[in-house]
Amino acid sequence: MKEKLNWKSQILNDIFDLKSLENFKKNSNKTKKDDSTSKSTFIFNKNNSKKKEKEEKEKEKEKEKEKEKEKEKRIINNDKNKDSAKNKNKLETIVINDDKNDDTIVVDDESSNNIDKNLNKNNKSKSLIDDDIIMIDSKSKKRKRTTIKSKKKIENNEKEKIASSEDKTVKRRKRTKKEKSTTKEEDTTEKKKIKPKIQKIKYPVLSKMDNLDEKFELTYIIRPNSKREHAEFDDSVCIWDCAFEPTIEGKDASHIVATCGANTVSMIECHTGKVIAKYTNLIEVENYYSLDWTVVKVNSESQQKQNQVDDKKKNNSKKKETEQSEVNNNDNNNKKKDTTPLKTNTNQYCSILAAGGQLGEIIFLNRMQGECFRYAEPKVSKPQPITQIRFSKDNPKWLFAGSEDRYVYLYDMGELNDTEQDAATNLAKFVGLKKDPTAINVNKNNLIVGCSDGAIVIYNLSNIPTVEEAKKSAHLVNISISHKFTSLHNTYIDDIIPYSPQYHQDSLVNTFFTRGAKDRICLWSVDNLDLPIQKKTTTKRNSKKSETTIRKELIPTTLSELKWTHYVECVRFSLINDEDETLLLTGSGAGDINIYKLQEDKSLKLISIFKHEQSREAIRKVVLSKDKKYLVGVNEINLAFIWKLK
Repeated sequence: MKEKLNWKSQILNDIFDLKSLENFKKNSNKTKKDDSTSKSTFIFNKNNSKKKEKEEKEKEKEKEKEKEKEKEKRIINNDKNKDSAKNKNKLETIVINDDKNDDTIVVDDESSNNIDKNLNKNNKSKSLIDDDIIMIDSKSKKRKRTTIKSKKKIENNEKEKIASSEDKTVKRRKRTKKEKSTTKEEDTTEKKKIKPKIQKIKYPVLSKMDNLDEKFELTYIIRPNSKREHAEFDDSVCIWDCAFEPTIEGKDASHIVATCGANTVSMIECHTGKVIAKYTNLIEVENYYSLDWTVVKVNSESQQKQNQVDDKKKNNSKKKETEQSEVNNNDNNNKKKDTTPLKTNTNQYCSILAAGGQLGEIIFLNRMQGECFRYAEPKVSKPQPITQIRFSKDNPKWLFAGSEDRYVYLYDMGELNDTEQDAATNLAKFVGLKKDPTAINVNKNNLIVGCSDGAIVIYNLSNIPTVEEAKKSAHLVNISISHKFTSLHNTYIDDIIPYSPQYHQDSLVNTFFTRGAKDRICLWSVDNLDLPIQKKTTTKRNSKKSETTIRKELIPTTLSELKWTHYVECVRFSLINDEDETLLLTGSGAGDINIYKLQEDKSLKLISIFKHEQSREAIRKVVLSKDKKYLVGVNEINLAFIWKLK
C-alpha cells in the first residue's frame, strides 16, 4: 500500500511540476508585455499630469476673480453705507405712538412732501400733538421738541393740497365749448409758429463779376420752332416770346425754357439743348405771339366744392367792403384785397403754360402731360389777334389777354381735374381803349395796360365776378378805366413790368418799368393808386338821382430813364429782382444782349454786352434762370442762343 501511495504521489508531484512550469512561462510572457506597456503608460501619465496642471491653474484664476468681485461688492457696499451715513447726519423726525410703543423714523430730504406722506400713513385717524414730535440731530444726538407753529404748517400744507385737487376737478367739469375751441385755436397757432424754416438758397451776384460776358459760354444754338420736323435750316419763323418755367419752393430751379413762334410752342431743356416737348397747331395760319407760365394747385372733388363756397364768402365780403368805401370816401386806409401766396407742397402743384396768337385763341398746356387740355376764346363772332397774355400772381388761375379789338379779356382757367370743362370761363372785359393794347401786366389789385399810341391805362380789379356769376349772366361785365397817363411815352409800348422793391430799403409802392419802341426805357411810380373812386349823387327837378364819378388826376413821377438806340418794335425785356441785385435784360436790333443794373439812385447802368457772330438779327426776348446759370435769347430767324455760367 505504501508503494502504491508513493506512486500516486509521485504522479501528482509531476503534475504539479508541469503546472508550475506553465505558470512560469505565462508569467515570463506577462513580464515582457508589462515592460512594453509600462513605457506607454509612462507617456500617458505625463500627458495627464500636464492637463491636471492646466485645470488647477484655471481654477486658481477663477478663485482670484471671485475674490476680486467680492472686494468690489464690499467697496460698493461701503460707499452706500457712507452715503447713508451722510444722509443720517441730517435732521430726522421721530413719531412716537404711546399706544403701540413703536417708533417710525422719517428722513427729511429738504422737502416737506415726504414728511407729510409718512405722517399720513402712520397717523390716518389721529391728529398730531406737540409732545408726539421730536426733532433729532444725528451728530449731536440731542432731541428738540417742535412748536405749535410746525403743527400748523403741516396742517395748512395738507389743506392746500386737498383744495388744489378739488379745484382741478371742478375746472375740468365746467369747461365749455368756447374754452375747448380756444384751446384748439391756441394749439394750432403754436403749431403754425413752430413751422420749419426753409433755408434760402443764395445765387451768384452777376453785377459783382468783372467781364461778365467772359464768365458765360455759348453752349447751344438751336432752331426750336420749325414748321416741319427735321427742318434744321428753317429760318422763316420768328420766335416772339420765351420764358423759364417757374420754380416751386422746395425744388431746384427749373432749366426748361418755353418758346413760341409760327404755329408751334416748344419746351427746351438747357442742360442738353434739346426740345423735350412741342405743340403744333394743325392750322398753319396760326402764329403764337405771347406765352406765360403759372403754378396751379391740383384739387380733389371735395376740395373743389369747398373752394367754391370760400369764393362765395370772399365775394360777399368784397361787396360789403366796396359799400363801406363808398360811404367813407375820405378814409385813405381801406381794406386791401387778400393776397394769399402759393403754398409750397411739391406733390400738389404743377406748372401750366398758356400761349395765344393770330387766331385769337389761347391754349393751355400741361407740362407733365405735354398736351393741350383747355382753351380760351372771347364770345365774339370774329376773334382778333392776341397781342400779349399775362397770369396774375395773386390769383394763379386768372389770365389777362390783350386783343387787337381794343379790349382786354379776363379768363378763369378752372380746375385741372375737371375733365368735363373744355373752355376757360370769360369773367370780364376791360373797355375804354382808343388803340390796341400792346403790353399788359398785373400789380396786386390793378391791371396796367400799354397801348400802341404810348398811352398807359390802369384798371381796378375789385369788382370781378365769380365763375358761377359769369356763367349765369348772359353778358360780360364791362370794367372802365380808373387812371390814364399820356406823358411817359409817345410811341408803341413793347412791355410793362412792375418793380416791387420788397428786398430793398425803398418806400416806393407802385413802381413800373416800361419800354417805348422808339424813345426810351422808363422807371416811374404813382402815389395813391389804390384810392377808391369818389361818387357824387345829384337830384334833379323830377326827383331822379344820378351818380357821377370823380377821379383824381394822378401824375406819374419818372425816377430814371434810358434812351433806346435801336428802333425796333416788339422787343421785350425781363427783370431779375432778388436780395442782392436788380437786373434788367434786353435784346437789341443788332443782335446783342444788354444787361443793366439798377443802382441806389434808381439809374440804370450797363454791366455787360453779349455778342456772337451768328447773332445779327433783332433779339426779341432775353430771359435768365432763377439760379442765374442759364441765359437764353431768341431772335427773328428761329434761333435760340443758350449761354451757361462757367
